[in-house]
Amino acid sequence: MSPALCADAARLAALHAGAFAEPWSENEMAALLAMPGVFALTLGEAGLILVRVAADEAEILTLGTGPTHRRRGVAATLVQAAAATVAASGAQTLFLEVAEDNLAAKGLYASLGFAEVGQRTAYYSRGSERIDALVLRRDLNSTAPRPYADGGDRSKRVDRLERLCIERGLRMTEQRRVIARVLSGAHDHPDVEELHRRAHEIDPHISIATVYRTVRLFEESGILTRHDFRQNRSRYEEASETHHDHLIDMKTGAVVEFVDEEIEALQKAIARRLGYRLVDHRLELYAVPADD
Repeated sequence: MSPALCADAARLAALHAGAFAEPWSENEMAALLAMPGVFALTLGEAGLILVRVAADEAEILTLGTGPTHRRRGVAATLVQAAAATVAASGAQTLFLEVAEDNLAAKGLYASLGFAEVGQRTAYYSRGSERIDALVLRRDLNSTAPRPYADGGDRSKRVDRLERLCIERGLRMTEQRRVIARVLSGAHDHPDVEELHRRAHEIDPHISIATVYRTVRLFEESGILTRHDFRQNRSRYEEASETHHDHLIDMKTGAVVEFVDEEIEALQKAIARRLGYRLVDHRLELYAVPADD
């Protein structure tokens, strides 16, 4: 097993050409290897693997073996070597994409501990045909705390928010799974600090920076809704298909959700009176307990 450098771009391109009908060029290989976090491994002239590492995640960019070296364990050896390399760098999960109809590759990856976590529709092009891609994930840190206290089979325990993330094509690392689970169970609109405290109780390896990145990703994907509530800190709730308003207790910071049909009708009537059709609104009531 040998690491490859930018100077090896021509050899990598040749290996890639031996494995794929639409290979990457020498310039493409050199550009990839020049990117932060990207590295390549080769097994003699039998095959190659390119991987990109970013924070606690890694992704296999390409994996190929020459026609005369297939079914000899080359691909498995390359994947295992790459997994060990990225785990040593601090990555906790390894991702890859595979064509849905590539049964041999799917069997290989299943034997190496990968599980399906998403799907990309019409991702690969084969002439006039479009093939879906499956997104697979392998957890590298087997000693990390499990996100489910009951120790059950995680493949059968997918919370609604996590399921929505997967449906929208987000890559769900183990830490993102924990954060999604905490958010699914939250009914008090937690801020990032509180969300980090709860997630950290499940997995002490989760940093507050990871929580910040995750909630921003979820918000940009339309999975979370952010509220400011005049408190100099953002608070979050799962995006809802049904409208509701909020009352904020100014003494305790508690948030109460409510729906009032009279208020809804009044706001629509005001919009009509002014010559408009109401399409959305946000109502926040700030209050103190009546007995204060």
